[in-house]
Amino acid sequence: MWVIRSAECEEVQAAFFYYSRTRNGDIARELLFQFHGHLITDVYSGYEKVDDVTWALCWAHCRRYYIDSIPLDSQGKEIPGSKGAEGREYINLLFKVEAQIKDLPYEEKKQKRQEASQPILDAFWLWVEETAAMQTTNELLTKALGYSKNQRNN
Repeated sequence: MWVIRSAECEEVQAAFFYYSRTRNGDIARELLFQFHGHLITDVYSGYEKVDDVTWALCWAHCRRYYIDSIPLDSQGKEIPGSKGAEGREYINLLFKVEAQIKDLPYEEKKQKRQEASQPILDAFWLWVEETAAMQTTNELLTKALGYSKNQRNN
């Protein structure tokens, strides 16, 4: 199932659901053939077939990888102080910015988002680089860091 949704700032709010027997990137290219703008996705490589878009990291997908990497104790509670929890917290800060500016007009929202999010992003990307350079046996953390780095490069 392919789902395409308009941005919250768009005048027309719509969601489009398209069923296909395949997840081939040709479907993404066909569905988005006249779209030119920012495309927020996961890292599925099929989206690389879509031309003339600016790819953007889906922070919810990214956050999920960090959550998965957080070690749990025998009762299923998070073990404090993990790198996965640190990564999740950076993304939570970005989500808090979005919650605070939610009801502002688009142009003001865009300005406030850039002002408030840039320091968080700078700190997050530095943290990603520093953490990725450390030795770890936590394969899920390595995966989360790799996901982040891959998305930043797109």
